[in-house]
Amino acid sequence: KPEENWTGYTGFIHEVLYENYLKDHPAPEDCEYYMCGPPMMNAAVIKMLEDLGVERENILLDDFGG
Repeated sequence: KPEENWTGYTGFIHEVLYENYLKDHPAPEDCEYYMCGPPMMNAAVIKMLEDLGVERENILLDDFGG
């Protein structure tokens, strides 16, 4: 939970990414993506990107965990 004075986004990052950047992007499949985080977050972002037509080779990550 963020501190009281936090004014940035909260919640699952893949939902924030989709709603604020990718939902209206003309060609998300033409971008490369790099992320780092725990396995559960990475899996959620990868699924979202694949659902948008992004090839797995355009998704790079550092896995912070198991």
